[in-house]
Amino acid sequence: MAPHSSTATRSVQTLSAAQAFETLPDCAYIRERDLVAHPQRPGVACLLPFSTSTLRRKISAGEFPKPQKLGARIAAWKVADIRAWMAQQQA
Repeated sequence: MAPHSSTATRSVQTLSAAQAFETLPDCAYIRERDLVAHPQRPGVACLLPFSTSTLRRKISAGEFPKPQKLGARIAAWKVADIRAWMAQQQA
């Protein structure tokens, strides 16, 4: 039997966490790579309009929520914390 025909292949679209942010539950976690733009990933959608270094300065200054450690080398933010920070910025 012949392999699946290339004319019948389906296009699968995956959304980044930044693109799907509005659909994520408040208890979900989001990683830094989905929050800010990285020079190594041009054109990838992100939530915040600043760089990684600015994000870290804001965390140190208490102007942005601290991430939660999920493992030895994994840190992430709760979506609810990011939404609250965004709402505060618009107020």
